[in-house]
Amino acid sequence: MIPDEISIAAWSLSARHLVRGQRDPALMVAEAIAMERQRCLKIVTECCGENSDVARKIRAGSK
Repeated sequence: MIPDEISIAAWSLSARHLVRGQRDPALMVAEAIAMERQRCLKIVTECCGENSDVARKIRAGSK
């Protein structure tokens, strides 16, 4: 079962794309991955520091 907050985020993300006339599900998934990567980077940076190995790896994956 998918938690409610994930379902709500997925519907919100889909709605934003559909309102803009986009129909490509790959763009929706790519945006969700980018959002999650940014969320993880924020958490890691707060916990481990901006120059930690984990933070650098997450940033490297964003490029």
